[in-house]
Amino acid sequence: LGDFKTPDVDIFLNRVVELPLFILVGVVGGILGGVFCKVWRLLQLFRQEFFADSRARTVWKLVEVAILSLLTSALLYFVPLMDGTCRAIDAEDAVTFEAHRFDCPNGEINEVAEIFFGSREKTIRGILTDPTQFQTLTLFSVGFVFFPLMTLTLGVALPTGVFMPTFLIGTSLGGGAGIIFQQWISPDISPSTFALLGAAALLAGVQ
Repeated sequence: LGDFKTPDVDIFLNRVVELPLFILVGVVGGILGGVFCKVWRLLQLFRQEFFADSRARTVWKLVEVAILSLLTSALLYFVPLMDGTCRAIDAEDAVTFEAHRFDCPNGEINEVAEIFFGSREKTIRGILTDPTQFQTLTLFSVGFVFFPLMTLTLGVALPTGVFMPTFLIGTSLGGGAGIIFQQWISPDISPSTFALLGAAALLAGVQ
């Protein structure tokens, strides 16, 4: 996932004043992890009972996959169309990002589409390196779209992972929170630190 960089080598030792914010991120990550586990368990119990009594078990499992695929496709298409997802780019970068312009004017890219349709690893590296290169709305949109999708799709009749989606959601929400803390509390706060903390907190809560 690349190098994690902050302006302070001993940031966790020298930022004792930020300890309440660290605790807050940890608590929220734990709560979200608990919500995920509770909802996922209920879904699994429902699947066991529903598919056990159904003679057309395979058909209904395929129907579930199809419905979730349509839901995912619809969300990934329509969420980037929200207001506030476009940002300007340099002219020399226009060619690189043209594929992710996605309904934005010339000279701008759609940040949400860039994350939704791009590489997950690249996105995580970018957020960990500097969350401020994304808008706060973008980071929260990514987190709150992928969280319910991950909860619904883990356990369907297709191989799905949990680590990378959890890491992406955690870095997005943590990075967004770090930007808010930096703007509202102190410019010395590093959003990258909170992106890493968000990932660790949500992973701990889920696992």
